[in-house]
Amino acid sequence: MKLLLFILTTLQLVTTFTNGEKIESKQTSHLRGTTRKLHAVSTSDLSAFDEILHLHDESETELYKQMDSQSTSSLNGYENSTLSDDEIKVLTFNLKVPSYFTDGKNAWKYRKGKVIELIQKIQPTILGTQEGVSFVLEQLQEGIGEHHYGRFGAARDPKRLIALQPNEHNQIFYDKSKVEFMIGNNFWLSENPNEPGKSAGFHGNHRRIVTWAKFKLKSTGQEFFVFNTHLDNKDIENGNSEARVKGIDLLIKEMKSITSQCPDTPVIVMGDFNSKRDAYPHKALIEKNGFRDAWTEAESQEGEVAYSFHNWLGVANPLELHCMNSDPGSEQIDFITYYPSSISVRKTSVITEKWERYGEDRYYSDHFPILSYLTL
Repeated sequence: MKLLLFILTTLQLVTTFTNGEKIESKQTSHLRGTTRKLHAVSTSDLSAFDEILHLHDESETELYKQMDSQSTSSLNGYENSTLSDDEIKVLTFNLKVPSYFTDGKNAWKYRKGKVIELIQKIQPTILGTQEGVSFVLEQLQEGIGEHHYGRFGAARDPKRLIALQPNEHNQIFYDKSKVEFMIGNNFWLSENPNEPGKSAGFHGNHRRIVTWAKFKLKSTGQEFFVFNTHLDNKDIENGNSEARVKGIDLLIKEMKSITSQCPDTPVIVMGDFNSKRDAYPHKALIEKNGFRDAWTEAESQEGEVAYSFHNWLGVANPLELHCMNSDPGSEQIDFITYYPSSISVRKTSVITEKWERYGEDRYYSDHFPILSYLTL
């Protein structure tokens, strides 16, 4: 009975905050990684709780469809262009974890249709997501087509005990018509990488995970690895925080072990690094281990913005205005990197499109998705 009362009370709060479009303002240094610690309940109770939230969301589907019909998007240039036999499209996309009390007008239910539309237009060969929770990932796969896309990846915290602290994944979606899924697994960025969700590793804020998979390109038989991650956000102003430094070092160590039996097979490492190019995580891949950055190496770059994280403000992000004389991409924290250098990059795009609802700009997430065309 106590659990039922808690759920009903929470649903009332969710409705109040989301329908009222309440959203909190935060300073930039605290924008990411903030959580609310609420009542502790059992894992089985949480599963039921998530299901009720999902049903609450679905019950308003028609309302959201009507609202979406009043909006217009500007999706240009990312339609499913022709690829050569040995070319793949790779998309990294931080979906923004649902925050039931603070998302307001940017809640997933208002963005879902547009995100699905974007991915359907792009039709990426590989899509690496960050901050995806179970019901969001299920709705995304259903929207883009389960017959078309498979997905893989564990929850980062299978023993989660905090209600309304969503259980994130770094899942990899793959186009089943273009690639064959061969093998995959997960490991945790902690002192115990093979123990699921045991602790927040290296004194970080959250449990962090790497999801990896090996694929075969059906058109050529070329095999390749994909590693998708989301590094910790502790000490966000310090690019070389312990959690990110030790996290990327562990990723590289595990990656080398996993790929050791096939050293000539291409490897893609992507995700949200929570730090820029001048910080250790990016340099560890590029300068120490021979990886290349798909943005800086691209023959063509699209997206005249410095930042990839924009806190729902898009190109109007005030920090963007301070970087008007900087190189595009200079402040990115979302990356697609690859090895070996023989891979070529035809184009990399920071997708800054927006749409309008009720006279205000809306975006797919608080991060811009990044798309690269790689020839293996």
